[in-house]
Amino acid sequence: MYTVYIGAQTFYAISHLGGNNKQGDLMWRRIIYALSLVTQLGLSTAVNAGLGWWIGLWLDARFGRNMFFSLIGLVLGLISGLSIAYQLLRRALVDGGFEDG
Repeated sequence: MYTVYIGAQTFYAISHLGGNNKQGDLMWRRIIYALSLVTQLGLSTAVNAGLGWWIGLWLDARFGRNMFFSLIGLVLGLISGLSIAYQLLRRALVDGGFEDG
């Protein structure tokens, strides 16, 4: 119950940080935008790396190699995921995702 009370106080303090409701809404939009961007960055990297590794495992089993295709798939998946993450971050910074409007 004590943590809920602290959570409610924190929520009240953050939601009234801007002074009026419009500034509070803008702040929440920025927070949600930042959290969604971080989630997209992590998921794009992890999913692509995992998918590349999984395809590499399948190719290793099919052609009788020992971790050769798995490592290549992992590296290609990481490169693909990081490329997507870079594009997302660049678009967010160029478009001014953290600015008003």
